Amino acid sequence: MKRPFISAFTLMELLVVIAIISMLMAILIPATGKSREAARRAVCMSNIRSIGQALHTYANSNEGLLVPGDGIFSWEVWAKNHKVNLGHLMSKELDVPASDDHVFFCPSMRTPEGGRGYKQFAAWWNTNNYAPITYMYNNALDGFPVSVEDANNCNLAHRDRANFLLGDGSVNFINLRPMVFDTAFGLESIPEVCTRYNVSFPTIMLFNWFQRGQAELSQARDFLNCPQTWAQNNATVNDSNNAKPVLISSVAGKALVADIVGGWGFTNKPG
Repeated sequence: MKRPFISAFTLMELLVVIAIISMLMAILIPATGKSREAARRAVCMSNIRSIGQALHTYANSNEGLLVPGDGIFSWEVWAKNHKVNLGHLMSKELDVPASDDHVFFCPSMRTPEGGRGYKQFAAWWNTNNYAPITYMYNNALDGFPVSVEDANNCNLAHRDRANFLLGDGSVNFINLRPMVFDTAFGLESIPEVCTRYNVSFPTIMLFNWFQRGQAELSQARDFLNCPQTWAQNNATVNDSNNAKPVLISSVAGKALVADIVGGWGFTNKPG
C-alpha cells in the first residue's frame, strides 16, 4: 500500500522565507514611519496656518493690533489666572482645547512621558499654574523681556526641522540639523546641546533664526557662553508692563508662531 505524498517546506526553504519577510519588514517599516511623520508635519503646518488666520481675525476686531505677548513662557496660554499670549485667541477666534486634536497641539510633539501635551494643559487651565500648548508665540515682538529658561527635557517636534508662521499668513519651515556648538563634543542637535547646558535658546533668538531661514551658530555660542549676560544685553525692555501690542500690518515679514524648539519642565530665571 502506497503512503500518501505530503508536500512540506524543508528547513532551508523556511529559513529563506523568513529571511525574505525580515528584509521586507526592514524596508517597509521605516518607509511607513516616514509617511506617518510627513502626514503629521502637514497637519502641523495646517494648525499653524489656522492660528495665523485667528491672529488676523483678532487684529481686525482690535484696531489692527496683534495679540499681546504678555506671558514670559512663549508656549503658555494661561498664567496667574488669566489668558496670555495665544490664549487671547480662545473663546472668540478659537475654542478652548478639548483634546489633542486642537490646532494648539502639534501631532508630532511629545512630552518626556510620551504624551502629546493636552493632559498638562487640561490640568493647569483655569488654575494658578501656567497652561502650555505645543507652539511658541513670538512674545518678544512687543517688547517682552528676554528670559533664560532651564531646560530639563529638550526636544524638537520634527527631529531636525521646525514649522513657523510669518505675519503675512504664510507657513514655512527651517532645517535645524546638528551643528558643532563646541569642538570638544562634535556635532550635536539642539535638544542635545540644550540638555547638556541645561538651558533653552531664548524666543527672541529662535524667531530671528526662523526669519533668516537658518540657525546662527555664532549667536548660539555667544548665548551658551553666558546665557544671563546675553539675555540682559538683548532684552528690549526691562519691565513687562512696558510691553505694548503692535500693529499686525507692521510684522508681515516677522515670524509669529512656531513649533516649540526646546522642551517641557522649564523653570524661569529672569534675564
